[in-house]
Amino acid sequence: MRPHVDLDENFELTALYTAFSARYGSDYYVSGEVHDFWELVIVTEGEIGVTAGKEIFYLKKGQAILHTPNEFHNLWSAKNTEAGILIFTFGARHLPLPAARIFSLETLDEPSEILQELRAAFEIHTHTVRAIREGCEASAAVTVKRLELFLLRLFGTGKTQHKGLGTSQSARNYAAVVRYLEEHLHSNLTVAEIARACNMGEVNLKKTFSHYAGMGIMSYFNRLKIHAAVGLLREGATVRECAESLGFLNQNYFSTVFKRIMGRSPKSFKE
Repeated sequence: MRPHVDLDENFELTALYTAFSARYGSDYYVSGEVHDFWELVIVTEGEIGVTAGKEIFYLKKGQAILHTPNEFHNLWSAKNTEAGILIFTFGARHLPLPAARIFSLETLDEPSEILQELRAAFEIHTHTVRAIREGCEASAAVTVKRLELFLLRLFGTGKTQHKGLGTSQSARNYAAVVRYLEEHLHSNLTVAEIARACNMGEVNLKKTFSHYAGMGIMSYFNRLKIHAAVGLLREGATVRECAESLGFLNQNYFSTVFKRIMGRSPKSFKE
């Protein structure tokens, strides 16, 4: 056999979910979400605040953040500015995870051009990539490769977040609460118990959590539990075992919450 280099482990995109740009008013705020694919958010105008797991960031024009699969995240317009963003969400194989979370772009021209090329080669409806346009198979493949190269170059420019961003007392409180929830997924906690454990008043706890997560603390806690349940179900646990393990009062309530969050029944994840 001739000497060669096996390229099977090279990074490549395996799916495109959304590709879009948008501009929002100074009061824009979106509820947090979790999904099982990657999301790159690029700021094209103004400033945004971003929650990424336990961390809080503030990004200016020309900066970007990468959200990993199954990471809770949301964003909002910051400092009374109108915010412009460009977002790519995608599946990937062998993605070289960068050491930093925040990236700086020298120019916004390339991601904007890639978005335009994607719009020309793919059918995109309400931000969602639906299909390759008829006769555009070659241009679609070229654009996807261009996006891959753009991502690889971008990941090589990652920079540590500037000191002081996301380090306010409220941001530290939020991080402490999220850590506490993650450590007590198997408990049936109340807001009062969480507030007491985190040395916060209930009103301040609810206000802080709503600001950074875009949802109530118990809704967030249930989301953490349900995403943990998906892993347990795929490992072979029964629905009853999941409910009991994650502190739900009964199997029926667990199934109701699960379907509301995941859009599918728990049993469907065992098939």
